[in-house]
Amino acid sequence: MEPPGEGTTKGEVLVSLGNGLPDIFVEVKQPGWQGEHVPRRVRERQTLSAEARQQCYARTKMEKYLDGEGGAVAPQIAAMDVVRRNALPKLTDAHPNLVVVIDDLQVTAVGLPGLAEFVEREFVRPDRDPDDPTDLFSYERLGGVLFLHPEPEDSKLIYYRSEFVHNPGALACCALPASAIAILSDMRDQSRLRIERRYAGRPSIFDILRRDNYRGSRM
Repeated sequence: MEPPGEGTTKGEVLVSLGNGLPDIFVEVKQPGWQGEHVPRRVRERQTLSAEARQQCYARTKMEKYLDGEGGAVAPQIAAMDVVRRNALPKLTDAHPNLVVVIDDLQVTAVGLPGLAEFVEREFVRPDRDPDDPTDLFSYERLGGVLFLHPEPEDSKLIYYRSEFVHNPGALACCALPASAIAILSDMRDQSRLRIERRYAGRPSIFDILRRDNYRGSRM
């Protein structure tokens, strides 16, 4: 079932919690790694040289990962750009609304330190493109974002790591019911606990980077 969204748009599914609670309108988005190789801002894209534009296009046609390729990543920005531009226009004030993000970015946003804080700031101050008159969306109709990232346990089982960020500033008619917030928050907490247990005593990549930066600053 594809529930009707704003205008002629459609969502993914309506989820019913029963007990007289309103159905939740769910929209699923999958930000892709190709978008990370294209400038975010209209002005930046417009000022690309023909050669640079061709290089961007050519890179999106290659494999996701290339040996020896490096560079900065910002999966939280890429993910929320897609939420803001592609999901928010579909949300109505007829239901509570939830966006599910299952990214295919070069580094997943799930588990990123500071993800929740970044998303909460985005809810309050959307990172709009000042040169794009169509990028004027508000998060007032969005009840929250659920980030999922599949991880294979073995040949038969896939586990989904999760992060959930609730939007307390959503309109009352669009806010998620308390029971849904509790379920999604528990899913997030259980996911974090599971990762903590798996990697107990082992440094994360962020710990390693911080340690290396500290050593470099003392040399």
